[in-house]
Amino acid sequence: MGKSLKITEKLQNYINDFGLKLHPVQQEIIDYNNTLGDINRMQVDPSQCHFLHLIIKISNIKNVLEIGTFTGLSA
Repeated sequence: MGKSLKITEKLQNYINDFGLKLHPVQQEIIDYNNTLGDINRMQVDPSQCHFLHLIIKISNIKNVLEIGTFTGLSA
């Protein structure tokens, strides 16, 4: 079985500061989700959103169907 990467707060801050460039619409969704109270825990982490985008871009995928979105951040 593979190992999972433990993302510490320090590592998450590094990713956010240097490796994560969100589109303004993505930031708007995050800001909106932050107003929703406890239900915003359903939102994917922005680094996961960025990773999904990277995989799609590298793979040259033209169409993606995402089912079960919360407010569409990872779409």
